Amino acid sequence: MARILVTGLIALLFWQDLVRVELLWLAVAAGLYPLLKAGLLDLVHKRKIGTEIFVTIATLVAVFGGETVAGK
Repeated sequence: MARILVTGLIALLFWQDLVRVELLWLAVAAGLYPLLKAGLLDLVHKRKIGTEIFVTIATLVAVFGGETVAGK
C-alpha cells in the first residue's frame, strides 16, 4: 500500500513540475517490480500469462512513449 501511495505522490509532484522525470521513472520501476516478478513467476512456473505481464507492458509502453503520468 505504501508503494502505491508514494508512487502516486511522485506522479502528482511530477505533474506539478516539482520533481524531475528521473524520479518518476524510479517510482514507476519500484511500482512495477512486484507485478513483473509475479508475472514472470507465473509464466515460468505455471506457464500462464497473467494480467501482471499485460499491465507491466502497458505501463512501459506509456512511459517510453512519452506519457509518463499516464504510465501511473
